[in-house]
Amino acid sequence: MGLTSTRYVIWYAAVWPSMVAGLWPEATPARQPPPFRPVLHAGTLAVLLALPLAINPWTKAGLPLPDNVAGLVTPDTPVDAAAWLRRHPNGGPLFNEMGYGSYLIWAVPQVPVFVDTRVELYPLKLWEEYAAISEARYDYEMLLAKWGVRRVMADAVRQAPLVAALRDNPRWQVRYDDGRTIIAEVGP
Repeated sequence: MGLTSTRYVIWYAAVWPSMVAGLWPEATPARQPPPFRPVLHAGTLAVLLALPLAINPWTKAGLPLPDNVAGLVTPDTPVDAAAWLRRHPNGGPLFNEMGYGSYLIWAVPQVPVFVDTRVELYPLKLWEEYAAISEARYDYEMLLAKWGVRRVMADAVRQAPLVAALRDNPRWQVRYDDGRTIIAEVGP
């Protein structure tokens, strides 16, 4: 798997050494195991237990992090847009920015997302069409119609061409706009 996909390299690096370790002769003669040092072992265990506690959501706010990542959500998380979707859940199938998908699955579970950051779950053809729609390619409306999409939640930075196209298209009405995220729907 590590040879065929970049995302598996870490697993390859973790498993491969144990698979080939027995193929090489011992580099040094056998020696006595190091003495048991309870204080050292207890300290190592304390550090290993403290790390997950230090980086969980409840303690993150207390860490000395830059303001843009110190909170539970980053500034580009569509918190207000998700709240709007909760208040208006019946707008039809949603096309969303990829990065918004994971948050929307959690924040607005009643509104199915088009894609999320779990890239491996979706076929390549879907990602090609997602990119074409995000870039507002000449056939973006046809692709949205193919998927039955009647509502688009787009990021004004990552999907600037799509946001501009939706604003200029009389068939689409912007229902929500906070400067970073827009939600547009096909008009009546």
